Amino acid sequence: MIKGTPLSELAQQLLEERHAQRDFIADTRRLAPHAQGAGVCITLEHANGAIAVAPTRYALGQIGSHYKIPMTYVNRMTQAGAASLLAQNIAYWFAEQPSTRVLRTRTGETGELRAFLSRRYHPLEQITSSPKR
Repeated sequence: MIKGTPLSELAQQLLEERHAQRDFIADTRRLAPHAQGAGVCITLEHANGAIAVAPTRYALGQIGSHYKIPMTYVNRMTQAGAASLLAQNIAYWFAEQPSTRVLRTRTGETGELRAFLSRRYHPLEQITSSPKR
């Protein structure tokens, strides 16, 4: 007989995962990319405070695609340990070509930016970024 996770424990894990997922509608001018270790972290101010999330490889690809930053260049910066250069590139394009995007995140111990989406996507659990000060 194969032993697995008890049903009650699996249900608890699914509930925790559901509560950790948040979608933010944010103006890219309100996002602050910065280097963190070997990667990039993006801080977003919103109505309930601020959240820092590390983009997944998939989200970095979406950011690169939106701003026409070739993925080979993104890969080169991440592999060469040039996280600060990648953060500067992203920050420049966030400010130079602002847009309102849906940020699909997973919060918790380590925040994660799972997707960088257009406004055509329906936010699942919506939090709007705070207005520009």
